[in-house]
Amino acid sequence: MRDLKAAGQLLNTEEPLSDVVGFHAQQAVEKLLKALLVYHGVEFEKVHTIRYLMDLCVKYAGELELLREHAEPLTRYAVQERYPLPGSEVTIEEAVSAVEAAHRIREVVFRHLPPDCREDRT
Repeated sequence: MRDLKAAGQLLNTEEPLSDVVGFHAQQAVEKLLKALLVYHGVEFEKVHTIRYLMDLCVKYAGELELLREHAEPLTRYAVQERYPLPGSEVTIEEAVSAVEAAHRIREVVFRHLPPDCREDRT
């Protein structure tokens, strides 16, 4: 996954850009969830809200419910990168958690997709 790979690489630099890491982790999760929905033929709104996407996806991958509390906060990173507000900086710890959550969600989603749909394109 390109977004997840980018997040990992950015996190492992001398001066990590934690807001950009958070953005790429959010993008990875958003694309993973949307891939699961597309595979199942589910129509959905064009949104970046992880909660909304998780609500739709748990029907097809119930284990995602266990990751909800780690996934939903990622929505903030989609907005933060586009419209940064003073005092809303992403910490290194938050960036690390975002990447870890994205990896766990990837594992779950990939278990529910056929092998030919698991290519790392996002």
